[in-house]
Amino acid sequence: ARSIMKKVLKTKFKTQTIIILAHYLSSIIDSDRVLLLKNGKLV
Repeated sequence: ARSIMKKVLKTKFKTQTIIILAHYLSSIIDSDRVLLLKNGKLV
């Protein structure tokens, strides 16, 4: 399921901004920009 979702995000939403909440690095490894939150604050 994750690989299908990654493929859809890369093809169908290629030029759009997407916000993804993830617990695993593998879920966001291909992202252009990653923001890290700790205790609800940007770090």
